Amino acid sequence: WDCALTWLPYTTYLYRGDKKILRENACAIFRYLHYIGTKRGEDGLIKIGLGDWLQAGREGNGFTAPLELTDSVITMSICERAAFIFGELGLTLVRQFAQGLYGELRTAVRERLIDFGTMTVAGRCQTSQAVALFYDVFDPGEKQQAFEVLLQIIRERGNHLDVGMIGARVLFHVLSDFGHSDLAFDMITRTDFPSYGYWVANGATSLWEEFELIGKRPNSLNHHFFGDISNWFMTKVAGLRVNPHRTNAREVNIQPAFVAALDYAKAHYDTVAGRVVVEWRRAGADIALTVTVPAAIKGKIILPAGYVFGGEKPGLQGFAFTALRNGEFIVKKVLNG
Repeated sequence: WDCALTWLPYTTYLYRGDKKILRENACAIFRYLHYIGTKRGEDGLIKIGLGDWLQAGREGNGFTAPLELTDSVITMSICERAAFIFGELGLTLVRQFAQGLYGELRTAVRERLIDFGTMTVAGRCQTSQAVALFYDVFDPGEKQQAFEVLLQIIRERGNHLDVGMIGARVLFHVLSDFGHSDLAFDMITRTDFPSYGYWVANGATSLWEEFELIGKRPNSLNHHFFGDISNWFMTKVAGLRVNPHRTNAREVNIQPAFVAALDYAKAHYDTVAGRVVVEWRRAGADIALTVTVPAAIKGKIILPAGYVFGGEKPGLQGFAFTALRNGEFIVKKVLNG
């Protein structure tokens, strides 16, 4: 829960571009980094939090991912965002402090919690593997092999989710980042236990606190623990990605995933310069992608692997990306061979 102190100002700034919230919280963020740095054990890792709470079908603290892994990696993320905040404010010395703590934690995690012979993270579970990928514990050249391990772990669970509140925030994003949005959608919507679809099939009209078999009432029927799928639908399926390079709140990339099980997706976001709307729907073998964007918003339209622009848009046919603009675009799937 401590991450809210840093993540909320950070995210608000990315979406709105106003440094006021950074200035108001910079001192508290620095004090927190000093505090959490004192909580490291002799192994350089942190082990003080709740961990991957409420892993599907388990008691609250019955999670698989080691506490020292999730605590240390989440603290890495806090440090990285804090360093960004301090950099935006020109606070060079505290930025260096945050970067140093980040590096020490990452080194400790890599030395003590990763088997580089198999690219497997301690705990060998969906949460362990996904958080290490999402928060860049792995170097770029290591990630594909580590992702293949995650896929194998998912297959061993019959393509069911097997995460708690920490893993649920990253698992589906990692799958999409590696081109497996269809698998993420299936894990979310399938109607057998455990899944969000199982909730819906059994009468849920809100997010529940726990993934439990029907007959055991969850502690709360209106909870945010597992709510990041809203983020996933907006940013990955619809593809609305605001300020993708952390440099300009008036920059938006449209980067959708045309999930095979879906015929239609639509999302909008009210940026600091007006509303951006993206909509895609299947039109026979093609996809009609419609974008509405204010003139002050810049960015790109980036198609997923295996798709190119078709139709009669001058200069676009056969390309997979273009500058952000208004209009309807015909998207075609590239035929094998």
